[in-house]
Amino acid sequence: MSVFKGYTPGEPSMRLYVKNLAKNVTEKDLEYIFGRYVDWSSDIQVQAFDIRVMQSGRLRGQAFIGLPSEQVACQARQDVNGYELQGKPLVVVIRAKYCFHGGMTSTIALQSFARTTKARETDGPIV
Repeated sequence: MSVFKGYTPGEPSMRLYVKNLAKNVTEKDLEYIFGRYVDWSSDIQVQAFDIRVMQSGRLRGQAFIGLPSEQVACQARQDVNGYELQGKPLVVVIRAKYCFHGGMTSTIALQSFARTTKARETDGPIV
């Protein structure tokens, strides 16, 4: 399928990035799907569970899901990737740990994270 072109699962993180959402998908829809990965009797897990559906602008049709642990996020990605919701297959990717800044996804923060990681790998300067 074309929505999976160039797909890679990502590095372990507690945060998932979901794309290819139908325009009618709500946080409640995603809570129903991803909520099964949360132990609702644990305050810590409930606090870690976070859903942000982007419904306008360039990020429309995408969401970010915070889960209680890296292991839970990996399992959720395996289980939910490709799941058809409202006629569209979900594309689920594990996102970088520091992809949120000020409550919104920041392309600059993601680019900065990528540059920092690359510089650490090569011991070169961060530009």
